[in-house]
Amino acid sequence: METNVTRGSRPRAIMGMAAIFLTTCVLSSVGPLAAGDLPVADAELDPSTADARQLAATAFTLGLVAGGPLVTLVSARLGRRPLLLLAVAATALVIVLPAFLAGTTVLVATAAAVGSLYGLAFGVACGLAASMATAAWAGRAVSVAFAGIAAGAMLGPVTQAWLSELFLSSSLLILAGAVLIVIVLPLLLLVPSPTAVRRERGGTVRGIFRPRALALLGLGALLLGGQPTMVTSGLDLGAWIQALSSSQLIALVAGFAGVAVVLTVAGGWAADRGTLGAMLAANTVLVLSPALLFFMDGGATAVAVVAVWVLAHHALQAPILLGLIKVAGPAGYLAAPVLLSAVHLGSVAGSSLVGRISEFGGSPLVMLSALAVGLVAFPLMAAARQAKAPAEAGHPR
Repeated sequence: METNVTRGSRPRAIMGMAAIFLTTCVLSSVGPLAAGDLPVADAELDPSTADARQLAATAFTLGLVAGGPLVTLVSARLGRRPLLLLAVAATALVIVLPAFLAGTTVLVATAAAVGSLYGLAFGVACGLAASMATAAWAGRAVSVAFAGIAAGAMLGPVTQAWLSELFLSSSLLILAGAVLIVIVLPLLLLVPSPTAVRRERGGTVRGIFRPRALALLGLGALLLGGQPTMVTSGLDLGAWIQALSSSQLIALVAGFAGVAVVLTVAGGWAADRGTLGAMLAANTVLVLSPALLFFMDGGATAVAVVAVWVLAHHALQAPILLGLIKVAGPAGYLAAPVLLSAVHLGSVAGSSLVGRISEFGGSPLVMLSALAVGLVAFPLMAAARQAKAPAEAGHPR
């Protein structure tokens, strides 16, 4: 397998990182559109529309969970930058199909394709980001891709709600495709093209299934997928949010998105100093937060606790991925899409568990379950503690 490393000028590396950030930001914003999360008029809300949306959401998840790693594996020998350009271009072309072709089949097929391409693009983006940095800066490099996802996930719904007042649902899909083609693709040309410096044989898939790698994937499923579903399901902050005006809500979301980006990169910095220490510190917050929320009924204090919990969640992402890249070795190019799959599987499992728990104990029992998830994560971190030092780890492709 080729190991790609880029050594270019600092200005071009910075521009390349900015392009990676924008790419993952836009993809995480438009992804829900393909998953059926489109603002529609009340006249369009009928049972068949609701069923189609549910099928699209399921197809998107299946595409991301299964299709992302599979497409990444099949395309492993292609150049990283051309592959990312191809993934973004394909996403732009596919996402506009429901605007021109009606039918549930088209919507479901589009959602599955976009989910697969999203997983592929995220994995390639992480590999390209790491290739632009030294091994000692690998955590900060991959955190840029996560930071883009954080910004897109927070700002995307606000932007879509605003645009839905100006455009029809079909026009939103066309606009999403146009942004990818006109803005994102040209910026990706700024990303330095990795140069193959050596080839490795064997172990290109097995590394992702090593015990320590499975422990890290378990952490991703529990802490990045399952626990967030539990905590958000166990909260009722609707009254607090409804008390805010539209301008206040937009300002709050934008400001918090900026802080989340900073904390995500800070998590990458901490990972470069030691993945285990970074994970332990972040998980301590993830354990304490649901413990405090168990005794709260809402209000400003609960909102503050949730905000700290969300920031710790973002700070944990890069350490888990960097640890997985190190442990996987030659299979490091699969680390990002497989981790994304584990996170979404954990989210699905967490949602199912919340449904069962809510029948017995309501919100307090859900918070206790979220606390238990955080506690279970500590032994998994111990199982993954033997990851190689940054200087010994190769870059993902």
